[in-house]
Amino acid sequence: MIHEVTLEGELLGAASSGHGGERLWLLGGLLLALGATGVVARAAARARRDR
Repeated sequence: MIHEVTLEGELLGAASSGHGGERLWLLGGLLLALGATGVVARAAARARRDR
């Protein structure tokens, strides 16, 4: 018997399970932290340039 699994099915399955949900939250937190770091770095570079 051949069992076909799509990427979408994997993502939806991970989101509904306990550990997969934790992974999604951690990934979201990491992306948020990286985005905030970029914003702070740009503001610091702009402030340094304006001196």
